[in-house]
Amino acid sequence: MRIHVPSWAASRRFWSNTLIVLGVLCLLYYAWINYSGRVYQMAFNMIYEHQQERLGAQAAAEREYTPYDELPSFLFIGQTLLPSNEAPALVMEELVPEQPVVVEKPKPAPEDISPIAYTERSEYVDYDMVLQAPRMGLRSKVIGGTSVQQLKRAPGLYSNSLLPCATGATVSIAAHRDVYGAWFYNIDRMTDGDRMYLHLGDKTYTYEYESTLIVEPTDTSVLNQRGYGSLVLTSCTPKGTSKQRIIVIGRLIMISARQPYP
Repeated sequence: MRIHVPSWAASRRFWSNTLIVLGVLCLLYYAWINYSGRVYQMAFNMIYEHQQERLGAQAAAEREYTPYDELPSFLFIGQTLLPSNEAPALVMEELVPEQPVVVEKPKPAPEDISPIAYTERSEYVDYDMVLQAPRMGLRSKVIGGTSVQQLKRAPGLYSNSLLPCATGATVSIAAHRDVYGAWFYNIDRMTDGDRMYLHLGDKTYTYEYESTLIVEPTDTSVLNQRGYGSLVLTSCTPKGTSKQRIIVIGRLIMISARQPYP
């Protein structure tokens, strides 16, 4: 015998299922936007540690890896649609109000290793500088500021930072730790012997890890010039919060000719 199902019951079941599917999709979309970088960085941790055991620390630090900027573009779709739960830059300038913007991830391209035509921080051009930190699984272009919108695109150069040079400049860069690009996810793993690199123009500036500090969000003294060539990286800590800032400091140990990177 055929059972008749009232049309209203079928309609209610359809809409209930539709809402469930939409809810699941929203959860997956949120996770995709906020955790794709975290998943990559955790995978990098395992690969890096395996390589260290197999090749030794120095060889592992110099090996090739897939930097975050070279992940498939589809991972970055819609990353600016949700607000960030972090404010990785130290509080040193007024926040730029949120503005609707279409953000495109810089596409990997042969690097320009021509000499730069400027020396002042105020003349810095977005993405001219590349920050590389093998321990962190990081090779990323650097944007020229630390506003909310800028830090969704790339690590950002503080407004009071200097450009790297041979005369003792301190270069200060901020980046997110576990949302959007999650560029500094592994910042707490930096340790003695680790090196960081800034590529700008036709020069590569090599820094050796010196120390890690935990400070309050209003403590901007860590960004002051130090009297010697140094690199200061800042982000939030603990992960998933913006309660404090974690600061990694490196000392300039070498300036060399920049080599092409494919």
